[in-house]
Amino acid sequence: MLVQASPEFVTHIMRDPRVWRWVAEDGVSPGDVRYQPTATYFQFQDKGFVMFRRVTQRMREIHVATRRGDATLVSFIHECLDEMRHRGAAKFIAPIGDWNVAALRLARRCGFVEEGRITGAYVRDGEPRALIMMGGC
Repeated sequence: MLVQASPEFVTHIMRDPRVWRWVAEDGVSPGDVRYQPTATYFQFQDKGFVMFRRVTQRMREIHVATRRGDATLVSFIHECLDEMRHRGAAKFIAPIGDWNVAALRLARRCGFVEEGRITGAYVRDGEPRALIMMGGC
């Protein structure tokens, strides 16, 4: 059964140094991270969460933030995707920085494929980096 993640839990995970190093951009600090009340958050054990943000009537943007994954993470993400399909979503997108190899690998394991790149979307360590748009149904 899926559990909604509380604002406090989401903030705690996003500011965790083991998570922050993967999502940090130049000029952004952990204190800038805010819970988004219009998004849907599902709690993954005590390790993290999966967030969905509405883009269009049929499309949701997905973000996964965990301290560490385990063998059940992929099945948990599939359960979350199924729930969002039940709520009317038909297309999912996952914007991932090109440096986040673990997130790209996880997206592929969940059935997402690369649908495009936006060069220079991020600045990381003073260098422009690409956003890789992963898509799935």
